[in-house]
Amino acid sequence: MSTKQDELRNPASCLNRARPDEILFVLRSNDPIAPQVVRLWAAMAEGLHEPDKVLEALHCADHMQRQHEDRGPKTVPLAKLGPERGEGYVWPQVKPHPQARPVDFSPLQNRP
Repeated sequence: MSTKQDELRNPASCLNRARPDEILFVLRSNDPIAPQVVRLWAAMAEGLHEPDKVLEALHCADHMQRQHEDRGPKTVPLAKLGPERGEGYVWPQVKPHPQARPVDFSPLQNRP
């Protein structure tokens, strides 16, 4: 777990280790679904990544959740969710990772 400043300052950070042409997807704590997405990643990453990395992701999700709760809910007016925001979008077909295995999401259902 790190802040923007930490990532930019640390030459060994995930951001700085990425290749110049590597695609990144950033989740910020102000996104109300970010903690759930990180927890989903952690559930799927178990057994594929080092246990410490998965545990760090879960701690990050908890921290994001607390930050989001402290700031209050973020709302999006329904008018902004019209056709220009994804209606008719065709999702790309994604092949599962060869080491992927089914994920049991039941432990996540009881989390805040």
